[in-house]
Amino acid sequence: MGMDISYVSHGEGLQITVDGNLDLTLTRPMLGVCAQVDDNLLVCVIDCSRVVRVFDSGRALLMLLTNKLREFEVRVIVIGDILPADHHGQLESTLCMKPRDERQEQPYPG
Repeated sequence: MGMDISYVSHGEGLQITVDGNLDLTLTRPMLGVCAQVDDNLLVCVIDCSRVVRVFDSGRALLMLLTNKLREFEVRVIVIGDILPADHHGQLESTLCMKPRDERQEQPYPG
C-alpha cells in the first residue's frame, strides 16, 4: 500500500496511483513529486480509485500537489470518489472522475 509513480512518454505524462489510505503517510512521495515537476510535464493522472480511507491530511496533500502542478500548467485528472461533491471547487480546474461501478445494473437491451 502507498503510492506508485510512473512517468510516461519522455516525462510528458505522470501516472500516480494511491493505494490504501490517503493520509500523512504519503507526505514524502507527494512532496517528492512536487520537487520534480518541470515545464516538460503536460498531464498528470492521479488514480485514487483504490483508496480505502480518506483523511483531511490526505486531501490537503492532494490539493498541495494539484496546486503545484497547476503552477506549471499541467492538466490534472483525479480518478476516484475522494471528495464530497461540494468540495470539488477546492480542486479548481482539476478534472475529478468517479470510477465506473461495475456492480450497477445495466439497462435491459431492447
